[in-house]
Amino acid sequence: LHDAITALENEPSYSLTVTDNPGTPSGGPAVYRVNIIEPNRNAITGALNVIAIGSTAYSRSPTGWTTFHHSGESTNYVNDMLMYINILKRASSVNRTGDIYNVSAGEAATLLRTTGLPRFQVATDVSYSATVDGGVIRSVSLHANGPSSIAATTVVSNIGSSPAVTAPRSG
Repeated sequence: LHDAITALENEPSYSLTVTDNPGTPSGGPAVYRVNIIEPNRNAITGALNVIAIGSTAYSRSPTGWTTFHHSGESTNYVNDMLMYINILKRASSVNRTGDIYNVSAGEAATLLRTTGLPRFQVATDVSYSATVDGGVIRSVSLHANGPSSIAATTVVSNIGSSPAVTAPRSG
């Protein structure tokens, strides 16, 4: 599993579709479409609209695009989008059935709690799995119960051929 994550990280470009539920203030799902062009060109659309190229970012609001400069790398904007894949890097053991890798419920709950995110602190009955195809991670699925259920999926596509990331047109 770790090799499949590393293989994805070594790709020059790829896309993600991340669904997080609950993910909106009303408690519904939030869907993000992410295009990543290494080393630092990223676009996130859907529940959030941000384009980040180098040290310049563009954020879309109902009134148009706002440009701002930041000191970090544009890749920092996709850390949240890669969270469910990155958590798997710390998995110490998985059960493999064909192309599906399952993290034990106990370890999955521990991994989620170590993120420090409040919604994961009381997660119980956790199901956390990943699918690998062609040596590259292709999807991650998380389901957890607790005071409120959590469901999240990350689907990887367009490996090596994700759409171009360009600055938005002004106006």
